[in-house]
Amino acid sequence: MELQKAIIQLNEIHAQITKTEFYRGFRTIPVALTGITAFLAALIQPYWIAANDPPAFVRFWSLIATLNIIYISVFIVYDYQSRQTEIERQKARHVLKQFSPTLIAGALVTAMMYPIQGDILYWLPGLWSLIFSLGLFACQPYFPKNTFWLGVYYLSASSILFMQVPTHQSLHPWGMGIVFGLGQLLAATIIYRELESNHG
Repeated sequence: MELQKAIIQLNEIHAQITKTEFYRGFRTIPVALTGITAFLAALIQPYWIAANDPPAFVRFWSLIATLNIIYISVFIVYDYQSRQTEIERQKARHVLKQFSPTLIAGALVTAMMYPIQGDILYWLPGLWSLIFSLGLFACQPYFPKNTFWLGVYYLSASSILFMQVPTHQSLHPWGMGIVFGLGQLLAATIIYRELESNHG
């Protein structure tokens, strides 16, 4: 009985450690590159799609988001397979469980709104930013404390994008470029300063 009780207590301690220590699967350079990708996408958007073409805008930025997700996923899988202890792997699974609904929600909202088209598509950039902020808040226990302010940034940016809907400026290329480009560079800065600069 004493052994069983000790095992239960160890499992509880292990679970608490998994919940409270930061997840280190994200790295500065890959995250920063996703921000640079957003800036580059904002630069080339006017040359790839016509102005005032919401469906093309949604397709274009959905492609950029998909490529960035795939890119980051490669690093996360590599880190999971070759660099992490079992405790860190459990943290990775917790983060995935917390953040995956964000990705699914973003994809579902896009898939549901795209066929309707029309003015409803002007709401999508704000919704993307809002949903992303909720994902950051959900993962807060596993990320550095300043990630909270990154969530506030995306939440505030969504409000600005929503306010631009009536004038149709929410689909301006630099709306997405600045919101997600700057946001990801801020994320990379937080990762470097709080996880990498003193820990390697």
